[in-house]
Amino acid sequence: MFFKLTNCEKILSIESVDNNAGICIQNKSLQFTQWRPNEYIEIRVISDGPTSPELQINERDIVDGKVVYAKYSPEEAPVKQRLVDYLSKTTYKVLWWVVLIFYIIIALFSIGAAIQQYKNAENKTTRTITLVVWIITYIFMLAPLLWMF
Repeated sequence: MFFKLTNCEKILSIESVDNNAGICIQNKSLQFTQWRPNEYIEIRVISDGPTSPELQINERDIVDGKVVYAKYSPEEAPVKQRLVDYLSKTTYKVLWWVVLIFYIIIALFSIGAAIQQYKNAENKTTRTITLVVWIITYIFMLAPLLWMF
């Protein structure tokens, strides 16, 4: 059974998205042995041009069949807003500087504590564990800064 595409300048692809009867698309025709009741095929046509393509199939080629046309119009996925997007610009800037200064102070104190703990470690294993724990601590400390930049 042949189909025709109108209203399109250039066809980029024609594919079967879903069907329940083993139907193939070849050279602008649907290849099947026998169309039975409740069988279907969903065809996606991607084209280039200012207008949407229109698919035309002769319904008489399918005995007691019904052709349903639907237009797909892509929509942009909604972007989840971050918490800081709800703040005013001034509040955001003030909060940004307060958090940044707070983190710098905390980092300076914790670096000193990490060095002191590393020096006081008794053996190589304890030093390695101390180093790993402090690296993990810094990663967790720096994670909230990701929403700021």
